[in-house]
Amino acid sequence: MVEEKKSSLISDVAGLSSPITKLIETIGSGIGQLAKPWQTKRNAKADAEAIQTISKTLNETLGEVTYNTPNFSITVKNDCIEETIISRLVNQEIDRQFNLKDIISETAAILETKEQVSEEPVSKDWTTRFISIAQDISNAELKNLWAQILAGEIEHPNSFSLRTLDLLKNISQDEAEKIQNIYKCCLQDFYGNNYIFGYINSLESMGISFSDALILDELNLCKSDLVYTISKKQGTYFKVGNTNNLIMITNETEADINMPCIKLTKIGNQIFNITNVEYKNDDIVALLEFLRQNKKLKFELIDVTELSCQSDSIHEIC
Repeated sequence: MVEEKKSSLISDVAGLSSPITKLIETIGSGIGQLAKPWQTKRNAKADAEAIQTISKTLNETLGEVTYNTPNFSITVKNDCIEETIISRLVNQEIDRQFNLKDIISETAAILETKEQVSEEPVSKDWTTRFISIAQDISNAELKNLWAQILAGEIEHPNSFSLRTLDLLKNISQDEAEKIQNIYKCCLQDFYGNNYIFGYINSLESMGISFSDALILDELNLCKSDLVYTISKKQGTYFKVGNTNNLIMITNETEADINMPCIKLTKIGNQIFNITNVEYKNDDIVALLEFLRQNKKLKFELIDVTELSCQSDSIHEIC
């Protein structure tokens, strides 16, 4: 029976783009089947009729009744049944299904912009954990965040660990906005590592309070009080978020220079990769001014689109 459903599911999505097909197969493995948006009313009506059956059965028995559907499961006892209890349970499960539907819809919109994704399947354990968390996400902004996570995992499996999912499920909208603001200070090297140069208590000139900056530490998103060494007479490039800008840091002295820095952890990097940080010109100017507080080093802003790509050190980005 399961194989028949899977076969039917695959035939239903024949002709769809590879990313969307993989989305349906991934979610289908987690919830048994994927209801199309226009099926929602029909399913809701069927569930409502089932609830009426539960009520009738409870009036005729002193025992308990369990009702299972692909959408939810409810067990109620006759001695505690009231209309308000049934209503609360049903509404809770319906809300969860709509939350999940919203996130899947946003994920589909993201994947429609992708030409192809990895053929490696998403782990069933990962999918199960994702669904159990996503169904309780009701905030619109956070739904977008979870859609980005699902799309990223479908595109490149193992992009987000189970620990990252568990951490993110407890992040509030306010904390998410603060993290996004702090990420504007990050510079990324060629290996995908993200750094904030300076001490965690030195970001006030970037409009980030010490208490806000501590969020990275509290959530294990960074390692603080580290140093980054710029060798004498050497320079290195860093990418500025999702912009076309690079910042070149050059040491023109005769000695190595250690820059105090904060480095994002693996989880911090995973979250950074789905954070749509929007940089305005003022943000980049402020970042440069912040970096130039270190008078021993030279900081230069470079537009990558204007580079000839002849230098080996910047070839990977061009």
